[in-house]
Amino acid sequence: MAKKPDPNAMLPVKNTGKTVMYVASQMIHPGETRHFARHHVPRHLLPEEAPAAEEAAAADPVAELMELNANEIKAGLPSLTDEQLADVLELEMNGKKRKGIIEAVQNLQLERLAEKESQETFLKQDAEAIVGSSELETMRPDQLQALRELEACENGQQREEVLAAIDGLLSA
Repeated sequence: MAKKPDPNAMLPVKNTGKTVMYVASQMIHPGETRHFARHHVPRHLLPEEAPAAEEAAAADPVAELMELNANEIKAGLPSLTDEQLADVLELEMNGKKRKGIIEAVQNLQLERLAEKESQETFLKQDAEAIVGSSELETMRPDQLQALRELEACENGQQREEVLAAIDGLLSA
């Protein structure tokens, strides 16, 4: 006998279109994913069969994380992307409202923002100062990759010597 789905289960809804879509009076921009209680998701967006729903949940790290207890959720937050962190915060604010998880997400978001601002400040130096900096050599691979993305995409200058120094440290 098939198990009846929980009407309050949170399901991810991703807008794969090119225009804004609405679910339960909430706007979802193209490429964005939001989580809704099953009873708020229109039928055409519901999973067709239970095994497919289980696979989708397994492929969604936020859904997997939200199945855990508060301490396990907090321990798993650093592995999430910024968008996934925002999803966890939205789920908590609209769901169980666990203060410890909300604070942990907000603190991690602030840390990441401060790190990005620090990297942007670091990249304002001239190329010679960056390449010769001991600070560059002490950065973690994830920090180096973020710094490289800032230099390559947002800085506009795309200083080849800076990119080469970062690439050299990433490949070491």
